[in-house]
Amino acid sequence: MFILAKFTKEQKISAVKRYLDGNEGYSTLSKEIGVSQVILREWVGLYKVWGPDIFDVSYTTYSAEFKLEVLNNMADTESSSLDIAVEYGITSPAMIRSWRRAFEKEGYDALFPNRKVRPPMKKKSEDKKELTEIDQLKEKVKLLEMENAYLKKLKALVQEQERSQIKSRRK
Repeated sequence: MFILAKFTKEQKISAVKRYLDGNEGYSTLSKEIGVSQVILREWVGLYKVWGPDIFDVSYTTYSAEFKLEVLNNMADTESSSLDIAVEYGITSPAMIRSWRRAFEKEGYDALFPNRKVRPPMKKKSEDKKELTEIDQLKEKVKLLEMENAYLKKLKALVQEQERSQIKSRRK
């Protein structure tokens, strides 16, 4: 079992170079650095084609058209997500697999970037203590109204019961 950890660019390059030197295999090296063999293979494949710059941190947003092109190429060539990632310089083959799952499940629209709109932040109250006091008072009023309604119903039920008892005595 591996612990998910982020590796720096330097750590990835060091691991790849150690593998490429031929002195260590995927199994030994992956256990030593604490990463799965699959991830280590991905790093090696990406490094061989794109060099060390592939490990620069980037937050690229891909267009739906690009994602569709990648998925079509993957289907046409029957290539693995790793091969396609290496070909297109995508640092995460897992991302391609998630595109494919989304496309298979929801179609082309699923490939568009999600723009999650955040609700506007509430204005900060100048006096939080006063705000909480107001909230407390509102809560107290609500509870008192509920109690009042309960007591009214109880009173009505008691009166109804008394009326029915009086009627039953008269008979």
